[in-house]
Amino acid sequence: MKWNTVKPIEWAVVGVVAILIGAIYVLSPEIDGEQHADILQDIAVLEEDNSIITAIVVETRFGMLPNFDSLVTAVNTAAQEGKELKSKLPFEEEQSLVEAWQAYQETFDGKLEVIEDFKSHSAVLKNSVSYIPIAIREFLEVAAENDSDPKLINAAQTLLIESLIFSQDYGFEHVDSVQESVHILMANQDKVSADLLDKIQGVLLHAQAIIDFKSEVDGLVNTIFKTQTDLKIQQVLAAYLVAHNRKHEQVDRYRAFLVILASLLALMIISLLFRLTRTTNRLKKSLDEVNFQKFALDQHAIVSIADVKGNIVYANKKFCEISGYKLDELLGRDHRIVKSNEHDPAFFKEMWKTIAQGKVWTGTIKNKAKDGSIYWVNSTIVPFLDENNKPFRYVSIRTDITNRVEMEAALEQARDEAEQGNRSKSEFLANMSHEIRTPMNAVIGLSHLLLHTKLDETQHDYVSKVLSSGNLLLDIINDILDFSKIEAGKLDFENIEFNLDDVFEEVFTLININALKKGLKLSLDRKSDVRHHLIGDPLRLKQILINIASNAVKFTHKGEITFVLDEVKRDSDKIKLQFSITDTGVGLSEEQAEKLFSSFSQADTSTTRQYGGTGLGLSICKKLVELMKGEIKVESTIGEGSTFTFSAEFGLGEEKTQSAKEITFQVQGAKVIVVDDEQTSLDIFEDMLQGFGFEVTTSLSAAQAIGEISKAKEAGEPFEYAVVDWKMPKQDGISLCEEIKDDFHKGGKSRIILVTAFDADIARRLIKRDLYNELLLKPVMPSSLLNAIQSCQEEEIVKQAEHLECVDEGNGVSGAKVLVVEDNIINQKVAIGLLKSFGVSCDVANNGLEGVQAVKDNLYDAVLMDIQMPLMDGVEATTEIRKDSADLPIIAMTAHAMKEEQDKCKKAGMNDYVTKPVNPSNLLEALQRWVRQD
Repeated sequence: MKWNTVKPIEWAVVGVVAILIGAIYVLSPEIDGEQHADILQDIAVLEEDNSIITAIVVETRFGMLPNFDSLVTAVNTAAQEGKELKSKLPFEEEQSLVEAWQAYQETFDGKLEVIEDFKSHSAVLKNSVSYIPIAIREFLEVAAENDSDPKLINAAQTLLIESLIFSQDYGFEHVDSVQESVHILMANQDKVSADLLDKIQGVLLHAQAIIDFKSEVDGLVNTIFKTQTDLKIQQVLAAYLVAHNRKHEQVDRYRAFLVILASLLALMIISLLFRLTRTTNRLKKSLDEVNFQKFALDQHAIVSIADVKGNIVYANKKFCEISGYKLDELLGRDHRIVKSNEHDPAFFKEMWKTIAQGKVWTGTIKNKAKDGSIYWVNSTIVPFLDENNKPFRYVSIRTDITNRVEMEAALEQARDEAEQGNRSKSEFLANMSHEIRTPMNAVIGLSHLLLHTKLDETQHDYVSKVLSSGNLLLDIINDILDFSKIEAGKLDFENIEFNLDDVFEEVFTLININALKKGLKLSLDRKSDVRHHLIGDPLRLKQILINIASNAVKFTHKGEITFVLDEVKRDSDKIKLQFSITDTGVGLSEEQAEKLFSSFSQADTSTTRQYGGTGLGLSICKKLVELMKGEIKVESTIGEGSTFTFSAEFGLGEEKTQSAKEITFQVQGAKVIVVDDEQTSLDIFEDMLQGFGFEVTTSLSAAQAIGEISKAKEAGEPFEYAVVDWKMPKQDGISLCEEIKDDFHKGGKSRIILVTAFDADIARRLIKRDLYNELLLKPVMPSSLLNAIQSCQEEEIVKQAEHLECVDEGNGVSGAKVLVVEDNIINQKVAIGLLKSFGVSCDVANNGLEGVQAVKDNLYDAVLMDIQMPLMDGVEATTEIRKDSADLPIIAMTAHAMKEEQDKCKKAGMNDYVTKPVNPSNLLEALQRWVRQD
């Protein structure tokens, strides 16, 4: 630590210590002497109250008090004193105090219960003592009238005296005399008259009550005497004193800690004051240095000082030189004296707002000198603040940048001219590309037509090469056109709703031919929960994917090309997706990868290069990705392959199609086994199928699959569907299908789906048709896989439909006649079976042309119209029918539930639609809405 400086951290430490002292003082416990005295007094009073209760009980027992009022008052007083004492005791500080008080309270409550019994028993005893003299007097009067036996009279007189003495005696000395008199009276009850007997019984009743209750009352008095409330109160006092002493010790510790902190704070303050004195002296020396620095600053910078009103109070020599004013012309004048009127009022308003808040303002200002010449300065205005943090001076430090500004203006003009030249070049390229495309279209089109005429071998070879070269040239022209559009800023983006699956299918269709020729495998890893209804430009997305994928096929001689789609981020109305394309091709060096996305750049630039191209494709992809608010990059290793990754942002379209769970209501939960020798393919199929709700088992070989199938059969839970790859080592897919075909044949139809990365036409020629239901080409799209599985059970659906029993004839459509226009035989059978179950008769037309003719030749209550059919589709057929039959209900049967498809149907004149696979209840409801049987 330097003893000639005071650091802010030291003041912070002093502040922290001071705050800590205050906090400890506030948090330290206090000893309330007055409350302590009150508690001790209350404990003594409570002890005295309990003693008073005992004394009053004794007085009451022996008749010294006329009633129980004094006892009730003493009990209430003790209870109230107990409540007040309880409210003052610090139970939270000592658990033993809580236990001691609970013990006292239980003892006191028990004493109160005994006192209540004492009161009730004493009342009965007093009552009998009061009434026995009256009962004996009445007995003596009746006995005298009847000349009763003197022995009885003597016994009654003795009973009166002895019972009264006995009732007030604490012991049982006279109980025998009382009992003897009672015995005499009881023994002569049958010898006296009825009226005298009644009097004897009254005497005996009270005498017996005195004997019984006198014993009870004395026992209760003994119990009250033995109740140890005094001892419990002493235990409460002892526990309280323990808590009080412990708190005293805690207070002493807090005070000792406060003394230590206060001493430390005092030492720190003394140290700081000592060093502040030294710092003050040092600052005085620094002031001289500041003045010297000011002098140095004046030699370079343009410096002025103004008051809060903007009037100049100081200007250095540089300010006078650049402005052309003398010092006496500047002092006291407003700073606006050098205003050039170049800047609008909002510029200066913002500047004054900033410095008025005590903040530093920095900016570029155009000023005007006295002679009218213009000069530019970089200005920094620093407010000097008073003790209230209010500005009282503004120091402006400027640097002359006039030459730099003039140079920048010249450079900007040159840049604009260069940009104009680039735009002219790009526009020229765009125009030239369009001009070249017109004759090229003729060359390509006529060459294609010429190939379909009779040509000899040499002519066919020449024309084929012309067509190939023409297509290659057209691709180059398209790249140049796109590049020129981007450069000229004329590239337009669509913002329409599209299905991501459709884009991938088109991409795979285009690149699959070349991939198959080279024996390359294509795969798509797409999570089932990634949204596929998006809003954006599907054409540009497809252009990027095709460009990268075509390069992957071009530079890969063996192995596979894998497409991976993942979701990066999703908001309420937009989503960011990441696309990755990985190949096992020749790869790139680090140097080649760095310049790969540059215009007119290729990895191989030699004149004998193996691969063609303009070097514009990836440059265009990069610009397209950036326009789609994404990024593109490449990771590559020579000899191992490359991974191109790009992201793009799209809007979220409505999920208008039925969800997988709704579509697959007839197959969901079914067991599927997938057989493929590549783990990547297995993972992709497993993810797709699980997304549709299937229970999936995977196998890496035919042998493993056969074992899994046998195990499932033995467990009584056989697989319902099999997805089998064609080309596998050791035992291929065809051999496996031959072996397991009986396990997957149901309803006269195979439930095996064969997949292949090779030519599908060759596969169909080589493989027996009864071995599989559907043949899919890799990479398999989720929708294609789902449709293939559903097609496996169409026969079963048809069979069920054909055996449906007719429903209630009161369903509103029974007896109607409907025309079914459908080209698919299975769908025809399904429709016929369902309509039959509704009690509806029907005719079938195989396409739109037949449907139009059938409507002209027959009367129908409704038409069920398929959309996609040969010769004439459903939309065109509906348009023709509506020319003559405006009121005939036409219900579309479509495999798509998208809104645009629905709008298309309604625009053509259809009344309603049902989606495939047809749900019987939905079809019945649609018919009920439109069929009128008048």
